[in-house]
Amino acid sequence: MDFYEMLGRYYDVIFPTNEKQLMFLKALLPERGSVLDVGCATGTYAIPLARLGYDVCAFDLDSPMVEMLVSKTENDENPPKALVYDMRRLPELNVGPFDLIYCIGNTLVHLGSLAEVNELVKACREKLKESGSVVIQTVNYDRVLAHKDLSLPLIDRQEGRMRFHRHYELKDAEVVFHGQLEIEGQGKTEASTTLLPVEAGDLVRALEEAGFREVNVYGGFDGSPHTLESPATVIVAGS
Repeated sequence: MDFYEMLGRYYDVIFPTNEKQLMFLKALLPERGSVLDVGCATGTYAIPLARLGYDVCAFDLDSPMVEMLVSKTENDENPPKALVYDMRRLPELNVGPFDLIYCIGNTLVHLGSLAEVNELVKACREKLKESGSVVIQTVNYDRVLAHKDLSLPLIDRQEGRMRFHRHYELKDAEVVFHGQLEIEGQGKTEASTTLLPVEAGDLVRALEEAGFREVNVYGGFDGSPHTLESPATVIVAGS
């Protein structure tokens, strides 16, 4: 089974909107602004930002997830503009410019190489307003690679009726992400996907080479310093 086919139906339960993350993104926006969500899934952040009055364009390569986003907002006055689209083709997308572009939820590491990362970052720079910002968030692969830390916390939802078990496997220059979805009364489903373990330094270099003047690296959406022990890598870059 495809990894996101396994997750899609239950995505909103497994990965609900985190208010701290939403406020982190909102703080980077003017009172009325435009947003591009790169890898929107089912609209976890695109939908609440649109409901707050922002002009949101959101895309994902997974068609069923985008369909879920559209279904959830069919009665909204200001729904996100939702597209099925490949982030590798962002330079060709005739949208923008935006006040904020974000690629969060460990989305960027689905690219196949650092060259593709560089191209995506350049495309983001080109589609930003002069005062705009880019936010990128991934797992802290510095820690994964340095410590060979291949475990991820269990996600337990609905008082144990749904569990998402996760772990990594290092394979050459890639990381294989193994997931097992356990649902009470329905058994277990397993799937895997291959990720590119992009380190914080690689992202900073890509952003600086693309022309971003101010690049800040955090260990989470709480604004904590980024260290080798941080659970995440969150980068905010100003144009």
